[in-house]
Formats: sequence, C-alpha cells, structure tokens
Amino acid sequence: MTYHEYALLPQDRNRYEILDGELYMTPSPSVEHQLVVAELTRILAEHVAKRGLGKVIPAPMDVVLGETNVVQPDILFIRTDRLPPRKAKNIQVPPDLIVEVVSPSSVEQDRGDKKHVYARHGIAHYWIVDPEARRLEMYTLSRGSYELSADFTGQVQATTILFPGLVIPLPALWA
Repeated sequence: MTYHEYALLPQDRNRYEILDGELYMTPSPSVEHQLVVAELTRILAEHVAKRGLGKVIPAPMDVVLGETNVVQPDILFIRTDRLPPRKAKNIQVPPDLIVEVVSPSSVEQDRGDKKHVYARHGIAHYWIVDPEARRLEMYTLSRGSYELSADFTGQVQATTILFPGLVIPLPALWA
C-alpha cells in the first residue's frame, strides 16, 4: 500500500499505519494507554516549551517516512529548526524522538517492524514505554540500528541526554 491509498481509507476510530507497504490496523487504545500517553506528553511538552526546543505532538499524527511507510507514533518530538508549517497535513521529516506506548495488540510491532523502520529512516531516539512492566526503555540510533541507552523501572526518576535537565518521575506515568 502507498501513502496515496492510505489517504483514501475511511476516517473511523481505528488507527492505520503502513510499514514497508503492509497496512496495519490497531483498534482504539485502552484508557491506561491513553493516560500514560497524556502524562508523558505533558511532562515532555512542559520541558520542551520552557526551553524553546521544538514541539511535542501526541497521536494521532501521520508521519510520512516514505511512500510505503506511514506511522502514527503515540508521541513525537521535532526540534524547532525542523518543524513543518502549522498548516501541514502531516509530518514529512523524521522526528528527533518517537515514543511508543506498548499494549498487548502492538508490542510485537513496536519492538519489531516499527523499530526497524524507524532506524532505517534515521530517527535518532526511540523510546518504548511498557505500562504493564512499568518500564521506560530509551534507544539511540548508532550505525543504523538502535542501542539501548537507558532502561528505567520501578519508583525511579528517568533522565535522558536528549533533554538535559528533564526528570520523568516514572510513578507519575502509572498513577
């Protein structure tokens, strides 16, 4: 499937993505999933806005990585100097960070196909949040593949080199 065909899909409550030309459909996420997305978006957006670093955008937002790769990450971040125009229909540059909050229906895709597509398209930072395991994994692109740069679980404060000074209180994500 191509982006042109994707654009013709019905506007229903399902989430559609194309990975290497294959169409994937994911039903609406759970309440827990959305609460984690909302809290992490808030934490990131406040930090980024105070420092004028760029924009944090939650799903749904099409990220067109190519004619046969269109994704809707749970959260994305783009630096100020790379932001698309406000009236753009989608994102056509690789975000600086993509965050996926896994759920039982998406875990294989988020840890497999999507991870490979994101690496291939040069997305420098990829985070996987697992609400069930209460875990935040941070990956950094190195020589075309992701290396685990940080792994947080439990009642800790997560930090990252991507956003100096940012503290993510993990318990707040699960509250």
